[in-house]
Amino acid sequence: MRYLWALLLMMPWPAAGEIRDVLPSERISALFAGAGASQVVHQRPNFAIVFRVARGAGPATRRADADEVWLVHGGSAALTLNGKAYRISAGDLVYVPRGVPSRVEAGAGPLEMIVVRVFPEGGAQPPALGGILAPRRMPDVVTREQIRETLATHDRNQPLHAGRNFTMNYVIYPAHAGPWEAHRGCVDIYFLQIGTAAAQLGGEISNPKEDPPGEIRGSGVTGARSYRIGPGDLVLIPRNTAHHMDPGPGKLGYLLLKIWAE
Repeated sequence: MRYLWALLLMMPWPAAGEIRDVLPSERISALFAGAGASQVVHQRPNFAIVFRVARGAGPATRRADADEVWLVHGGSAALTLNGKAYRISAGDLVYVPRGVPSRVEAGAGPLEMIVVRVFPEGGAQPPALGGILAPRRMPDVVTREQIRETLATHDRNQPLHAGRNFTMNYVIYPAHAGPWEAHRGCVDIYFLQIGTAAAQLGGEISNPKEDPPGEIRGSGVTGARSYRIGPGDLVLIPRNTAHHMDPGPGKLGYLLLKIWAE
């Protein structure tokens, strides 16, 4: 096992588009530890995942082409977002809409962030938007403490953001497995927060049924890839990919970002 982690630490950044299934927390930390600058680690036509490293006082920036969701991985910083001042640190979630100016002034060390850029909705919309709630805008900053409190005090999913190009919510499995499912209309990105689970990704869903349109569920899966996932891991599930999460007797909680076009 020690030899395996040594190999992980020596591995280079993944090339754009090469995240497959699960990026373990140890691998994420190793990538940031060896990073001299920000890197695009996954790129698709309508979204990108960037490992961003900020040092010192940066300039104000404004992206006209993408909404951004930041999950702070390490460090702390003063954040100015749309004229408001915040203090952000590891575990916090930040929402920067398109066209809104932001400025980061990192502390003594670097600020490390997993940034998901979501580009405007395109032609590849899902067959139906039955899973999207009424429009909801997430706060500028959701603190680590707020995230943990929400996951600890609820036993069912909680909404956080709902827009035309992406949604975000808390997913909570209190000691029961999730469904065997696949989504025709969206990419899923999980940011694991509490608990562990046996994850099955890929393969073929047994006895599939599409209800509502775009949402496929079944009684099992064959040929899936198996993982053990836990806090700090990132899970990436492309459209039409079967998946299943089983936390066993424990409670599983994660932030789910659904991107509604690809």
